[in-house]
Amino acid sequence: MVRSKFRHKSYTGDCNSGCPIFVIANKNNFTLNNFNAISSNIRATNYGLIIIYNCDNVTVSNCTTANHENNGIFVAGNNKNVLIKNCTSYGNDNGIKLQDCRNATIDGCKLHDNGDGINVNDDCSNNTISNCNIWNSTWSGIYIDWWDAENNSFFNNTITVTDERGIGSVSYTHLR
Repeated sequence: MVRSKFRHKSYTGDCNSGCPIFVIANKNNFTLNNFNAISSNIRATNYGLIIIYNCDNVTVSNCTTANHENNGIFVAGNNKNVLIKNCTSYGNDNGIKLQDCRNATIDGCKLHDNGDGINVNDDCSNNTISNCNIWNSTWSGIYIDWWDAENNSFFNNTITVTDERGIGSVSYTHLR
């Protein structure tokens, strides 16, 4: 049962219970490492396979998410200081989606065959996306999808073979 895993400060392992999701909600100082959430093209949730909600100082590293009709990793709900490092996400609508988060870092991830590799959405500020390899996106490698996504930084990312845009935005005034 996933709930019992939250009693610890960290978790490592696969999802063996038949439920291909891991929810980290209302947590501080939590680490998820080496977790694989691979769906069989089913709709596990409306949100994603790894969901980070209303957390501070959470690390997700060396995880794989695949084949979800929405998000591989979904970060939403007033998050601060989230680190997503060395994760792989493929076959999802968005490989990683940030929504309502500040000071998040996405580093060294491999994102391929998604709609958007990374989607930076509603009320996201001061986030850094670096050293990611993104390829075969249907829409964009990285897409800034909201007017109030401000002061987000992108460094040393490789984006190849996307159908529409390498980096796309509703407005380019908030990119640096």
